[in-house]
Amino acid sequence: MAQSHPTLLSKTVVSYTCKDGTHFEIHFYLRSDASTVTYTEPCHADPFAGHNWIESVQVEIYTNDSVFCGHCHGTLLRRQFFTKSLDDHLASIDSSGYKYPELSLMAEDLLDDRGKRRKDFKLEQGLQQSKKEVISLDELEDADIAVVELIAIDKSVQRRGVGRAIVQTLLEQIRCRCAPEGFVMLARPEVIVKSGRTCEVMRAKGRSEEEIGGYLQEQASVPRMFWQGVGFRRFSNSVWFGFVGDTK
Repeated sequence: MAQSHPTLLSKTVVSYTCKDGTHFEIHFYLRSDASTVTYTEPCHADPFAGHNWIESVQVEIYTNDSVFCGHCHGTLLRRQFFTKSLDDHLASIDSSGYKYPELSLMAEDLLDDRGKRRKDFKLEQGLQQSKKEVISLDELEDADIAVVELIAIDKSVQRRGVGRAIVQTLLEQIRCRCAPEGFVMLARPEVIVKSGRTCEVMRAKGRSEEEIGGYLQEQASVPRMFWQGVGFRRFSNSVWFGFVGDTK
């Protein structure tokens, strides 16, 4: 197996100051497909190696004294480099979940058993949304598509707007990179991860599984409120949230 390094397409460093005056640095990286690994055995070939239609996004945040305290990973599908239809590209992503799990899950949710886009995108039972609160499937027709894989923020800097700053940096930098038709960014609420071992600590303190389950249920609404707070709306009638941006 031979391995080549991904190409750094863009790097930007921006400053962020929270309400209490603490300063942070946010580093944004955009690379060609992050796993540009070529295998000697064809049966193990990476389906994304060498493709310029998929790029990896990484955001890292540091305190003013260079202490790492949070990061974000994502992917960006570049429509201008597509050689096939969106459905065909999504089908190839769906078969490679080991590489980009959220992107693969999005593709799996979006396609039916025949590999065609669903008319209804993964219905969520009991969901009632007004049209103003929902992003249509039509938004995917010409736009570049970004998918958030993970946001993780250290407990020591939570509740200081760091997560919001990461997402805003992500949106601003992707907007500069995308096609004139704009872009759509998708995320599931669950991709926000808090550092620490809350459940393990609760078990160590003798809390019951019922108490832990109640805590997790309480916390489940927090990520949804976060995405809505940074301008994301429900994507179609689904568990996903989306942001539609233009490049004008």
